This record gives sequence, C-alpha cells and structure tokens, in this order.
Amino acid sequence: MKLIRFASCALILGLCGTGLAQSQPGKIEYLTGPSDSGPRQVVMDYIRANLSSLGLTAEDVADPIIEEVHSPQTGSTHLYLTQTHRGIAVETAILNATVTREGRLLTLKSRFVADLAEAVQTPDDSVSSELAIIKSAEHLGLEAPEELQLQSSEVGPAERRTFSGATLSRSDITVHLRYLPTADRGVPLIWVVELDEIRKDDWWRLYVNASNGEVLGKFNYTIHDSFHAPYREPGKKIVGYKASRATGQHLVELFAKFGGVDGSSYNVLPLPAESPNHGDFTTINDPAHPDASPFGWHDTDGVAGAEFTTTEGNNVHAYQDRDGNDTPPTPNDDPDGGPSLTFDVTYPLDSPPIDYLAGATVNLFFWNNLSHDILHFFGFDEAGGNFQETNYSGQGTGSDSVNAQSQSRADLEPTDQTRNNANFSTPAEGLNPRMRMYEFTGPAGVEVLAPVDLVGTSVASLASFGDQLENDLTGNVEVVDDGDVGDGTGSTTDACQALINGATITGNIALLDRGSCSFVDKVRNAQNAGAIGVIIVNNQGDGLVNPGGDNAEDINIPSLFVGQTFGTSLKEAILGGEDVQVTFKAALFFNRDSDLDPGIIVHEYGHGLSNRLTGGPSQVFCLNTQTTPEQAGEGWSDFLTLYFTQQPDFPRGLPRGIGTYSSFQEVDGPGIRPFRYANDMTVNPATYTTISEVSVPHGVGFVFCTTLWDMYWNLVDDYGYDADLYQGTGGNNLALRLVNEGLKRQPCSPGFIDARDAILAADLELNAGANACAIWRAFARRGMGVNADQGSSASVTDSVEDFSVPAECNCAGSFPTVDPTSEGGSFCEGESVTLSVDGGGYNLQFQWQKDGENIEGAVLPVLQIDSLVNGDAGSYTCIVSHECESTTSAAMVVEVAPPIQLGNEAYSNWLTEICAGQDSNNNGILDVIDYVALINAASPAKVAAK
Repeated sequence: MKLIRFASCALILGLCGTGLAQSQPGKIEYLTGPSDSGPRQVVMDYIRANLSSLGLTAEDVADPIIEEVHSPQTGSTHLYLTQTHRGIAVETAILNATVTREGRLLTLKSRFVADLAEAVQTPDDSVSSELAIIKSAEHLGLEAPEELQLQSSEVGPAERRTFSGATLSRSDITVHLRYLPTADRGVPLIWVVELDEIRKDDWWRLYVNASNGEVLGKFNYTIHDSFHAPYREPGKKIVGYKASRATGQHLVELFAKFGGVDGSSYNVLPLPAESPNHGDFTTINDPAHPDASPFGWHDTDGVAGAEFTTTEGNNVHAYQDRDGNDTPPTPNDDPDGGPSLTFDVTYPLDSPPIDYLAGATVNLFFWNNLSHDILHFFGFDEAGGNFQETNYSGQGTGSDSVNAQSQSRADLEPTDQTRNNANFSTPAEGLNPRMRMYEFTGPAGVEVLAPVDLVGTSVASLASFGDQLENDLTGNVEVVDDGDVGDGTGSTTDACQALINGATITGNIALLDRGSCSFVDKVRNAQNAGAIGVIIVNNQGDGLVNPGGDNAEDINIPSLFVGQTFGTSLKEAILGGEDVQVTFKAALFFNRDSDLDPGIIVHEYGHGLSNRLTGGPSQVFCLNTQTTPEQAGEGWSDFLTLYFTQQPDFPRGLPRGIGTYSSFQEVDGPGIRPFRYANDMTVNPATYTTISEVSVPHGVGFVFCTTLWDMYWNLVDDYGYDADLYQGTGGNNLALRLVNEGLKRQPCSPGFIDARDAILAADLELNAGANACAIWRAFARRGMGVNADQGSSASVTDSVEDFSVPAECNCAGSFPTVDPTSEGGSFCEGESVTLSVDGGGYNLQFQWQKDGENIEGAVLPVLQIDSLVNGDAGSYTCIVSHECESTTSAAMVVEVAPPIQLGNEAYSNWLTEICAGQDSNNNGILDVIDYVALINAASPAKVAAK
C-alpha cells in the first residue's frame, strides 16, 4: 500500500514554495499582482503555474469543489477548494485562498493529498449506508434500531441519503460517501455518518470504512467546555485589585444613536459586564443594530413588525431546557414581552436558579443577539456564514439561527453532562447550531461539629468520582495508617497502600494526605477499609483542586479535598486524642446559572464563529482536536470573551480570569485557565512550547489567547481603546477585526504559526501591513517569532520556539524614548546615589556615560554608585538604543562635597563628620552659627547635656 503524502507546503505569505511573497524573513508580500480575471481564475492560474512548489500534479487539482465567499466589508473573495477523486470529495483536503478586490492573490495554502490517484485504495462500497449507521451506533455504545427508515436519497457519486433519526438521533441521520486521508492506511472510501446523539450533547460526524465497516474516526460538532476550577475562599482578594462595575450608561447613549428599530427593552446584564459580580442588571432599550438586525431581534420575515413577542427571532431562539429534551416546552413558556416587547424580568440571586428562569432566558437571548450584531461588523455577516433564519441580503443560506437553551438539564441527575458545563454545536450553514448553558454547582464544605475549638465550616472541593454528595453526610473522622509498606516513599497517612488500621476506619470518615499516588487509589484503599467518606488534605498549601481520575467505577463513597491548614488542624486534634466529628455539606451556596455569565455565553458563541470562518461556512470540521490538537479553538473563544467584557477603565496590567462567576470565585479569581490572562510574564508565563504541558484543547487554546491578548494591548497602545465595540476605531476594534479576518485566511487544520501568518496577511490587505510589527512583537514575545517552527499541527510536542522579530521591527517607531526617573544632586563623600531612566521601544540597550565617556559595565536602566568620592562628581547621561537608532537622556548632575571635622575638640566625642556646604545662614562660610544649627539638628539632648 502506498502511504499518502500531504502537499501541505506553507504557501501562505509565501513562506515556502516559489518565494514570490517573501523576499526576507518576516517580510510580507502578495503572491501575485493585480488582475482583471475573476477570483477563481486567479487561483486556478496560480495553482497550475506552481504545481511543483505545491507538491501536486495536474490530476490532483482537477475538478475541485469550490466554495466562494465574498466579503462585502473588505472586498475580498475567499475560496475553499475541496479535492475530489472521481467526483467524490476528500475529507479535510481543502485548499484555501484569498483574492483581494484588486485581483491580487494574498494567501494560498493547501491541504490537498499529493498523488491522490495512487494513494486512493481501490473503491469498495460493499458496506451499505444502513450498515454504516449500525456500525456507528455500535461504536457509540448505542442500541441500533431494528429498521432504518429511508427519507430521501440523491443520485450522484456521493450517494447522499437521509434516514429518520429513530432512537439514535434527535434529527435525521445523513450518510454520504467521501475519501478519508489517514496516516497509515492510504485514502480509503468511507461513509460519513452524521448523527445527533439523543442521550448526550454530542453531534457526531463519523467515518466508517465502506469496505469493512470499521469506524476510522469521528468529529464532534459539539464543543464542550466543562469547568472544574479551583474555588477561592469567599472574600479573598488580590492586593491592589479594584473592582469596577459596568452600569450600561454608555450603552444608553450608544443605542440612542441606532435610532430604535422595534421599541424593545430588556432588563439584563449590560455590555461589557462579564457577570453579576462585574455589573448591575439594567434596562436596555432598543439594542438591535439597524445594520446587523434591520427589523429588530424578534422579526423573521424581513417586514416591519415582530413575528414573536417571546425570546425568539431571526438570530436566536432562547428557551428553557430544564428537562434536557433539547426542544422548547409544550405549551410554550418562553418569556413574553407583550406587544411592546418589554422584558422586565427579575433576578433574585439569593434563590435557586429556577426562581429566575425567565430572567436567565432573557439574558441569554440578549447576549446571543448582542454577539450577532457586534460580530456582523467584524466579518461574521450573512455572506460569512453567520446565524440567521432569514438572510435579508440574500447572501448565504439562512435557516440557521441559534437554538439557545437556558438552564439545560437542570432537572436531571447531576453529572458532568448536566452540570458545570456549557457547549456549542456548529453544523454546516443551513442547519441550526445549538448552545446549551448549564447550572454550576457551588463548592462543597466540611462543617466541624466537634471539638468545640474547631467548630466552623471550611470550603472544600468534591471529587469527580464516587458519590456526588446529593445529601449531607455526618460521621467521625479518623486518620488513616497504611504502614508505608510500599516502595518506602510517601507517608503512612497518604493511603497509597492497603490500610492497616481498618478497624479504626470502618464506619468513619477517613482523613488522608495528598501525594505519592492517584486520588482514585487513595479513596479506593479507604473504601476497602470500610470508610464512609474521605477527606483528602492538600500537602502543598491551602489551594483547592478537584480530585479526578479514571477507572473509578467501583468507588461509591464521597471524597472532599481541603486545604492544608484546615486539614492539619483536624489531624492534630485526632492524633491528640480528641473526637472529631464533621458533616460533609453537599453545597454551601445555591447553584449558579451560566446564563448569567455573559463571558461564557460569548465564549460559546465564539466556537460557532471560528468553526464557520475556518474552511468556509460549509466545511465546519477543520478544527478537530482529535486530529489537530494544536488548533486554537478555545483561544479564539476566550479572546472574544475578553474583547466583549473589557471595561474602559481596566488597565493594561490587570490580570483577567475567565469564568470566575460560575466558578464561585471573586472577580479577581484565577478563573478556569492555567493562569490569568495578563501581559506580565510573571503572572502569565505561557510561551509556545507550553502547549506540550497543558490540556487539549482548553490549555492549548489558552496559550494562543495569551498571545492574542498581548497583541490586543500592543494595538491599544498604538490606537487607544474605543468603547464602541460595534464600529469603533480603537486598537481593541482592530485586534478583533484582524483575528476574525485571520480565521478566514488560515488553512483547514491550522496550527499556531498558520494562525499567526493569517493575521499578518489580514493586516497586509486591510492596513498595508501597518501593524505588522505590533503583531510580530506579540507573537515573538510568546515564542512564535520569525524562526519559530510549527512542526505538524497534529502534534503539540514538536514546536520550536523563537523570540525574534523581523529586523525592521526593531527599528519601528524610529528613535527610542528615554526619560530620567531620578535626579542628580549634592551628596557627601561616602554616601550613595541611584540614577535611573525609563526607556521606550523594543530590544533596547543601555549605556551610561559620565562627562561624555562610557562607564564600563553600566548597561542597565539603573546606575548605583556607592561610597561616593570626589572623583564621582560629574554629568551623567544614559544612551538608550536599538539596532537602528539611539537617544541620549537629559543630564543628571552629581556634586560630591568633602567632609570637614569640627575644630572644637569639646564636640569631637559625640559629633561625627559634617558635610561641607551646609551653610545655614548663607554667609558663605561655616561659622559657629552653622555648627550650632547642625548640632541641634543632630542631637538636641547631647547639646543640653553639654
């Protein structure tokens, strides 16, 4: 069998191939000049002329399926060519290209299979489409129906067929033929089975070998965002953080400019409030933007007048789904604003979420529509494949508004599928995406009942395995003893071996230490000894983690994780002979509703954005974490959240956590990512190779968003912040535009360097490359510089970091700036002086001079001179330079006065040297008046004694 070879040479920006687009490292140029030919002709002419550099043959590029998306905002045309063989498409074999309004070819990157005809296995479709569905069901652990009902079929090579969903799928099951490139099996013919699994949130695209029925892989249209964040002690703050609350006042002024579309009003969290901890519920009037939603948010027919007075309209249908059946309740109980569309709902946050279900649904409706309208101005419009029932412009497909489900599955038994989660399913254009928002469970707790001096409650985190503590549990606590009979490491209280004090543990709650083995092994050993519950004590401080692990199906007791200080106090009391009794509290607070966490709502919406824009609106399978773990889907969604919720008075250096409200943290909490988003490398040290150390996909996406956040602030530094998130002209608006336009220009299955280059290409087209250096500095700072190597996007372990920028970026901004931050002055011999400067620019070097001569070794922004002598007096300057220019600071003059010894021996025993020049009566000499003044200042008591 011939192993396939992917022709994936990075022709985007000409980084390889003909060399037409890059005359030097980091220099961005177009692939072709202007042309009067149509976009398709421009692309095909270039491909045919560059087959060798693309690694393709004429047969490889014959008869592609072409999706053409014209962007009215930029004038560009994005083409997505899918490779075919005998009329059947090849999965993920997409060549994408961008042609500008002048007919220039800006980017082209190929994922076509080289020598496809040789790589394709002999077509064999002996497995029927019905059998492919049955094999898919078996693979998913579902019971296949006895009979599948064919709904429709299409004539053609792909043999597309539609079956009823039966007991397998919420919607019809579609099946069609494709070829699938594999790493070690050539390119077999497969059945693509699309199945929206009934019992779970997953919407699958499965690949079934058409010759033998083997499931070769699958892609999930649903992106899960399970949150297992550490809890913070209530009220604990980070020193120096000042919370700022969004009031929505600037929205009143902004929406007034819209002119009013339908007279609607909503009591909701206003933009840019990230959560109820970040802002107050406010009545917002007429928020629909006349360009993005010209007939308001409750219209669907394109004629003035709302079709719905409930939370349904052209962009989204928001409805409660507490029973988890993914359909609006019957009879419909959507919040109703009446003829005036007035949604004056309430939010009693000191109650369980069901008490503000209507408010949750209205807030979800509002923020979905807000996301739709803002993103309309950043390339996610009707032509770009956005989410609308009716496309008023006639561009795009339509019939695909978002189904947004509030408090999804809240009435079902708590599991990872029903709590602490949110997800977004993005099918191809023309099918409705689905957003599910869940309730989040609060921290558990350990309430101490005895002894008296320890009575109180401490926050704890519940293990993800074992009993989930639906009811409180009370018991006595005993410390475990495993005898440490294993390999000699660890301790007798870590429960890494079978316990030797089972008689003591039986019927009680076992207290044990973290470390040396898995949480599952510890709890299993305690359970085997008869424990009814487990307290795991942190051995690394008071931070809390959520214990997890695999192969824990046999564990049926609850286990809580507590901080070291609290856990140690319990242990010491027990070992000291006291009886310790506690109650495991199922929850210290009511659940929180992610429908009130706009940061999460926008994050989920962002998954729809990135999937529709990467590879084109019809190819929504390009961001597959199973085959492309380096793709940054979670990062683009986090960036969207940061953009929407950045308050005008949040400074550059403010660390930002994601998901703090739903995770029961303070506004300054760590959030749900490895570090908070911050430009300060001591707060967030992530660089490119960090992706090999963090989770896929959330940790990987975090690293990319960290870089985008640096880029955001570089652009804000250059252009300022604009609170108009729709059509503003600030650096924040520019950052989002470049990110979204980059999504359209990056290839299918992109890695970080692919995404970087696509953003640079977008800036070249939209801004003539004016911001290239700001972009390069952000990426180079995080290890994605000019010479960084992505390796394969199918791996997170083969990246090579580089921190350099193009040479011209070291000179951007011409002269570096320098401001002295200290002054010279007059000093006595023996004293010390510190001189310092603040340099502005990049890759700066410092050189201090005295009286115009370099001081050897003085190459830092700070110059410290200790034990001054007369020879240190002089004029000090600092030259600040980069490789292109230099700037000299203003002079800092240092005067050094010699000491004198007072002549009167009567004072010599108690008065030390006085610095010459301290002439108190300004008569030009040191006389007795000066001496007396100095003596009084130094030691009045001694003067009196004398």
